Amino acid sequence: MAVIGRIRQRSALLVVVIGVALAAFILGDFFKKGQRREMNIGVIAGEKVSVIDFNNKVEGIVEMRERSSGERLNADDLFSIKQSTWNEFVQDILKGEQYDELGLSVSVDELNDLILGDEPHPYIKQNFSNPQTGQFDAQQVSLFLDNLNNREVVSPEMRENYLYLEHLIKKDRLQNKYFNLLSQGYYIPSAFS
Repeated sequence: MAVIGRIRQRSALLVVVIGVALAAFILGDFFKKGQRREMNIGVIAGEKVSVIDFNNKVEGIVEMRERSSGERLNADDLFSIKQSTWNEFVQDILKGEQYDELGLSVSVDELNDLILGDEPHPYIKQNFSNPQTGQFDAQQVSLFLDNLNNREVVSPEMRENYLYLEHLIKKDRLQNKYFNLLSQGYYIPSAFS
């Protein structure tokens, strides 16, 4: 009872202490919201990978896969996509540095040749084959590209899929150039073989 009596005598002080603590808690949380921190999922070769960038890329791949299959992906597929997306970030950053140092790039003319040339990239052949015959149709590619920005003919989803396909073609071409440089960079005399 003596303790309760002391608390009653100093109730004003107790209310002030609780009020100050509550105000400090609320103001501390308020100031933290004002200073948004960038959340990173990881760091690759000193370059930070944002959670937002990673999730956007994963969501884009999931949407494309679900659209093409017509089914929702299960947990194993989602895990696989996240893992392959992370591996892609690692490769893009590490190889990108190497490509820049070596001056490797894919020109617009080179990309056009890979899409519309005499020997198109396998991705183009796969995606623009005639459904009845299964044969590649170069006219279908030309017609599609002519109408790429026409929303009445080419849907935004198809346009996004094509742009992603173009990205994959560039990436594959750069990788082939890089590996060709590596393979040509070694010489083993016939006496050692």
